[in-house]
Amino acid sequence: MFRKIPWFFAFLTFLLMIKLSGPVKQLINLPAFIMVFGAPVLLLMSIYKPGDISKTLKTFFAPADAGIPVNEICFSSSLISTYGIIAMATGILCSLMGIIAILANLAEPDDIMINISVSMLTMLYGIFAYLFICLPATFYLKGMAERNAYLKELEQETD
Repeated sequence: MFRKIPWFFAFLTFLLMIKLSGPVKQLINLPAFIMVFGAPVLLLMSIYKPGDISKTLKTFFAPADAGIPVNEICFSSSLISTYGIIAMATGILCSLMGIIAILANLAEPDDIMINISVSMLTMLYGIFAYLFICLPATFYLKGMAERNAYLKELEQETD
């Protein structure tokens, strides 16, 4: 329970920063969102089997006492961590591509600020995906794996 409190406050701080930065609609860009959150899914589908991805989702949403084997939980944790790393890298890569496109079109000064904001949004989305979605999910699954390993060890000692 107490491990979740600092993450919750970090998330609230992030939301407060977003609220204080201006209208929330400035932080919404569908193409950037699809690029950062969709491209890693396609990459994971090319690396892992589709059954692995669905198994990971089932493992994550299963109750902690569901008796899922430790190796399955660790696999799910590594898959989610991989997704987060790919999402963050995609955000940074798209941001760099946006900056290159901006520098290529410096003759049009009216579009520079809009393009910079869209470019930075992809980096924001990637970092958000990693820090506030994938990292807590990975820690949750690792904690579940440790708990299940400890319970299995206790069962073996009592036998």
